[in-house]
Amino acid sequence: MQTPGNECRPGVDICADLKPLLGKDSVGYVDYSYPKNNIADERPIVLNENTQNKLENDTQVYTPTQPIQDKGSEETEVCIDPSLPPVEPTLEQQIADSWNDTSILGKIILSIAETLELQEITRNYTDAQIRYITDAADSVWSPGCNSYGNYCGEKVELMEFGCKRDWKVKTKSGSIIPAARGNVRPWLGIVLPTATVENSSSQTELEF
Repeated sequence: MQTPGNECRPGVDICADLKPLLGKDSVGYVDYSYPKNNIADERPIVLNENTQNKLENDTQVYTPTQPIQDKGSEETEVCIDPSLPPVEPTLEQQIADSWNDTSILGKIILSIAETLELQEITRNYTDAQIRYITDAADSVWSPGCNSYGNYCGEKVELMEFGCKRDWKVKTKSGSIIPAARGNVRPWLGIVLPTATVENSSSQTELEF
């Protein structure tokens, strides 16, 4: 029951006038005042049915887009670093791969002319195979200044060459002599066979 002057007003404790009449030890005393600390820090959060349903609907559940595979059935993937240079075949393999293309074969032979590598590769070649790679190199040979040729098994320096039928070469002794173009081959640094090989067409094939 409200007494005159104690009407409910916002922000006013309606039981403030009753507290002096009812002490804390009095029967029926109830403390309706709020605690000094923040009540939101202590009271539990109770969710009603509507709030619970809303949270469940708003909750996003992760669903994988791809089926999960068993680790035992996964295929091993090889990762290749694109920054690494590609693995090139060996010169011996390049020669074998281009054996039937004399143009490419001749360029490869000229690129390693007068090197230990060419000597090692051709160490077990037959005379027919030596002639074959020499002919391939000669077919793409474009001599220039300070070029050397093979004339009758001797290393000679080319002095005059070109479209002429006869060239002039300088021998090891220093003599300058004429040499037929057909008798001058590029100098490869390997020993060329001098004897004519008959019926050796089958021997020109390489065996690896």
